Amino acid sequence: MSNGYSIPIGTECKFLIPRLRDARLSAAEPHVTWDWSWLEGELWERFGIVRWSGAPEIARWPDKNRRPICDRSKVYTIAVPDEKIDELRVLLMEACVRFYQECIYLRVGERAELVYPPPGTWPQLTSQ
Repeated sequence: MSNGYSIPIGTECKFLIPRLRDARLSAAEPHVTWDWSWLEGELWERFGIVRWSGAPEIARWPDKNRRPICDRSKVYTIAVPDEKIDELRVLLMEACVRFYQECIYLRVGERAELVYPPPGTWPQLTSQ
């Protein structure tokens, strides 16, 4: 082995931001450029290392009435120190509001979760 070394930088976290606003919350329009810039700036300032894919990832799941929802999403992958994972969740709660999303899919290591904004953010949805 060489004289190289490695430095742990955190737990890999991956999340998806749908490319369109949720049609139940707003017109199903693409997000404006400054929203993407806001997110990428916040990720850089808070966590430092950010990767994202230009190719959309397609996600499909059932809503409360078992109707399929399908989104094309931008995928972000970042390394987050364990003590800052809750900070990422809070940022994604803010992103739910800015990007008009009921929730955002987040994977922390091997565990997946849905991050929701505070209850009452979207009164037109009965899921909160």
